[in-house]
Amino acid sequence: MASLGNKKIIFSLIIILLVINIFCFLLINPVRAYESLGNPLAGGKTEGVGIPTLIGRVAQGVIGLVGGVVFVIVIIAGIQWMVASGNEEKVGRAKKTLLWSLLGLVIIFSAYTLISFIIQTITLATGVGGPGT
Repeated sequence: MASLGNKKIIFSLIIILLVINIFCFLLINPVRAYESLGNPLAGGKTEGVGIPTLIGRVAQGVIGLVGGVVFVIVIIAGIQWMVASGNEEKVGRAKKTLLWSLLGLVIIFSAYTLISFIIQTITLATGVGGPGT
């Protein structure tokens, strides 16, 4: 039972460190995010961005967030695999977690590629939606 308590403590510490890192990231980067985004509602009057650019930036943010979550899940699956100590059931569960997390990442990247392609095609076909329009 002592090893189970140690595992809970280690897992809690990892979660706490992850939350601290997320909060530090949120405290440091809002100014930079605002500067790089500009005013999406400004249209052609100032340095506003078009809807395709805005959607692309939001999609990139979501991809970054999902990539971070997948990274954490892959680390957890690797730890589960190492701690399994040859137990086939636990190793199988860790392999399954690893497989599904990487498959989810592939699906997310495919969705991003499809969104980028559709937005680029619409922008080129209509000539509308780029910066300053």
